Parts: sequence; structure tokens; C-alpha cells
Amino acid sequence: MTELCRGKRTDNGEWIYGDVMKGTRKGDKIQILHNGKFVSIISRTASWSDSTKDMYGKHIYEGDFLKDRDGTLWLAAMNARSKNFSFIDVKSPEQYTIFGNVKTTFMEIVGNIHDNLELLKDGEKK
Repeated sequence: MTELCRGKRTDNGEWIYGDVMKGTRKGDKIQILHNGKFVSIISRTASWSDSTKDMYGKHIYEGDFLKDRDGTLWLAAMNARSKNFSFIDVKSPEQYTIFGNVKTTFMEIVGNIHDNLELLKDGEKK
């Protein structure tokens, strides 16, 4: 299993992707190995993927919002122990969660918690 990570750069706020993430001993500085060098990212945007992909072949990361073909909005959450995703129905009052072998080939990434919080309010991208 390849572990991929992403985060927003501290210098310009753009998303970067890499295959290694590390923290430093001083403060909460986190860096991603991107194009052969470590680049600092905003710590709250740091997220992992377990190589699971959506219906269009895009890697799913922690904090991504996905819609299934029924229009249900899901939030991808990584289980720290198993390193597998669970998906939380964000509109359900019970916060219904599905674990394990999820058919993500029927789900599309529609945003993430850092860029598209409005999805929690009305379920639609603006």
C-alpha cells in the first residue's frame, strides 16, 4: 500500500502532494517531500490517502467530501490504527458511518473540509 499525503503550502496556500510527511521537534511545523525537497505545509491541512480512488480515478484524502450516485454527501475519515477509510454521512442526524470495503467507484470527490465547508450547510457546491 502506497501512502500519499497532501497539505497546503505555508508560503502560498497551494495544495501540494508527496509521499512522505514529517514533523519537527520545534512547534507544529509539518513538511511534505515534494519534487525531491521538503516543503512546509499548514499543519491543519495535512492529510493522508491510502490509494483509494473515486469514480474518476482521483485519490481520496482524509477530509474529502464525496457524493454517491444517490446524492448522499460523505466525509472521508482515516482510521489511525488500520490506515483505512471510513465514510461519514454528514447529513444524517446519526452520522451514519460505513467502514471497510466501500465501493468508492460509485462516489465522486466534490470538495474538502478546508476549501468547501459550505457543503456541510446546504450539500451543494456554490
